[in-house]
Amino acid sequence: INEVFKPRSVMSLKHEFVDPEYLYIGFDVSVSYDPNQTNYSATDIAALVRGAISNFFETNLSTLDRTFFYSQLTDAIKTALPAIVSVLANMRLQLRVADSTAFNSTKNLRFLAAIEPGSLVSTYFTTLVRGISYNAYLQDYPDTIPADQTGTGKIALVDSTTKKVIVSNVGTVNYATGVLSFSDLVVTAYMSNLSDVRVSAVPQELSKNITTKSVTATPVSTGAVVPVPAHSIKAAADIALPLTIVFTLISKLFIKSIIPNASY
Repeated sequence: INEVFKPRSVMSLKHEFVDPEYLYIGFDVSVSYDPNQTNYSATDIAALVRGAISNFFETNLSTLDRTFFYSQLTDAIKTALPAIVSVLANMRLQLRVADSTAFNSTKNLRFLAAIEPGSLVSTYFTTLVRGISYNAYLQDYPDTIPADQTGTGKIALVDSTTKKVIVSNVGTVNYATGVLSFSDLVVTAYMSNLSDVRVSAVPQELSKNITTKSVTATPVSTGAVVPVPAHSIKAAADIALPLTIVFTLISKLFIKSIIPNASY
């Protein structure tokens, strides 16, 4: 690559190629369908829904500089089977940090969406505080009561066994932009057979469209904030984990959960 660019580049410019960052998007899906219009079993429909989600991400979000539109995903799920009459999908966003030094660099972590106060939590990891080793996780605490969706919060380090706060402020979160900033967090090891720390949060209701490129949006509510995009971030479906699907049989008004909630 350098052999191609170097002869053609401006002398004062230096090219640098970096790997893309990933923002993972997971879902809990509620599907209502009419059993009189299909012979498919609940297991068959679950497979169709999972396949529709996977195909949607592969078709629309497999490259950089793309935008995830929530309504387009629900439409794709609904058209997977004529018997499906409605789709509701709860979203969760997840950042996976494999480089522990990223928690103490000038490079902020970002969800590219406004996030719900009190929804931020991480997987377990081992940390060192004042010379003592702890198994811990991250959790946010809003700065105001009641929480302000356009406000800020503290990111605390919590003991995974006692659930007590070890350090009340290892970073901050801006709920309006989804930006996380860390100042004093030491990660010494990962847990649960993971090779990273996974930080998850729930997007605010009016912030479910995720963009990695510059688009124009006109939110109805002043609480919806369009964050500054980054061209090196790629959206990916978090479908490697169990997908929660609740089926409502319209004719019998019977709700059946066939797949347990995912732990992530």
